[in-house]
Amino acid sequence: MRKYRRLLPYASRQWPGLLFISAFTAAGSFVVVLQPWPLKLLVDGALGQTPVPEALRGLLVAVSLPPTPPVLIVVAALASFGLFALNSLIDVGLTRGWSIVGQRMVHDLAIDMFRHLQRLPMRFHQTHPLGDSLSRLTTDTWCVYKLTDGILISPAQNILTLVVTGVVAWRLNADLAAFALVTVPLMVAATFLFGRRIKQRTHLGRQAQSRLMSFVHQTLSVIPIVQAFGTEDRNWKRYQNLAADAVTVSQRGTLLMSYYGLVTGLITVAG
Repeated sequence: MRKYRRLLPYASRQWPGLLFISAFTAAGSFVVVLQPWPLKLLVDGALGQTPVPEALRGLLVAVSLPPTPPVLIVVAALASFGLFALNSLIDVGLTRGWSIVGQRMVHDLAIDMFRHLQRLPMRFHQTHPLGDSLSRLTTDTWCVYKLTDGILISPAQNILTLVVTGVVAWRLNADLAAFALVTVPLMVAATFLFGRRIKQRTHLGRQAQSRLMSFVHQTLSVIPIVQAFGTEDRNWKRYQNLAADAVTVSQRGTLLMSYYGLVTGLITVAG
């Protein structure tokens, strides 16, 4: 966590935007809890014999509508559409908020990193290819965005959704809710099991992309020398090998992520 503390100031500078994102994230968690209710109204009230809730009955009476099955079907459809529209608006707000806040954090980090790279001794620049430095400026700076989302926002959203859904489920049926919550420790165990391996694959992919970018920069920056000595074919084969390595690492990382998704999906379905 010590190395992550150096990135926290970039997130703290954007606290108004993060507050906006947190509010929309909380609203999205409550909308997720409300999504099954139109279907419940349709199945229990319109198609079944379950009495209509008093609050809904009073609302229908207030607008001079009888709580008949056709009316309940229309109400369920309108409620589903309204929740879909509300969820879409929340997604739009979150996307816009993250695009603004994320870009600002990434640009601030890139500016500081560029200034730091200029002050490093010549020995560093001699031992590290320019392509690697460019990759750090254009790719690695996005880590502050992923860190903010992965440590500050997403865990809070998941916990809030779990608590709200758990409370509602417990009030509906305590036994079934207890069985469903058994999957939580299994999900945590799957995360720890795959987390280290996914991190290693991501690191290997980062190194492969860095080698590829460094080779491209080195080659294109000395095109007159390449053409003078006729090394086009040799460089082409070298580029093929580096690209193949990058693709292989990417495929293995994607396969590992698929396995992780399969395990977590099976746990969820079993629960």
